Amino acid sequence: MTTTDAAVKVAPVELETGASVVCLVRLGGDNMTIRWMMPIAVLVMAAACGSPADVESELTRGEAMFLLKGILALRETGGLTLVELSGDGVVASCPLGGRVTFKGSAHSRQVADTVWVDRAETIIPDGCGFTISIFDFRLDGVPDLHKEVAKEIFGRHGKVRAATGSLKGRVLWYFGGRKGDCAMDLTLSHKPHSAATGVYRGNVCGHEGVEYEVSLGVILLSGQLPPAVLG
Repeated sequence: MTTTDAAVKVAPVELETGASVVCLVRLGGDNMTIRWMMPIAVLVMAAACGSPADVESELTRGEAMFLLKGILALRETGGLTLVELSGDGVVASCPLGGRVTFKGSAHSRQVADTVWVDRAETIIPDGCGFTISIFDFRLDGVPDLHKEVAKEIFGRHGKVRAATGSLKGRVLWYFGGRKGDCAMDLTLSHKPHSAATGVYRGNVCGHEGVEYEVSLGVILLSGQLPPAVLG
């Protein structure tokens, strides 16, 4: 049987207090029945089992890690489109709709072949939708996330000798017909014996003991600071 041959019929929904919603989809021709279960919390739906509203939920640890990865990568590789440039930040449209505002400041100083860079940034998503791996997230700030990074960079080729920082705040997330809020409280440190790797450690979306590695790589040419040094 091919999908084009099948006539799709959806049976009425039977509801039982404290039970689950059972939707029956009958595929004509082969008389196949597919059953799937949904939590009783999604009862606000038509008898034909239409798409439910977003359900209050929590992210698994794996999903929370992808959310963190997406947020950290958003400015650098998130496919944003510049909307507005202001004195203290930028507003950009997100790949799957909505927008995100970045406000912050960056300062650097150099003595001989050592450069110190400090950056503080506030990230304010407003219905910002993006894809990370196979996951499509949409975010709102509650009210925002605050990111700080300080680096000590040594030598012409930008070896990071030390790095500290943090990522703190809260967002509302929407993903796969679910929604919830996610608090983040992470600190950044330089990974020992590494020239270009940092590690965020802390709590993400209620999951404790999270560790996530990020690149701190910078290339310095003739003492000039490329944009990547401010990330």
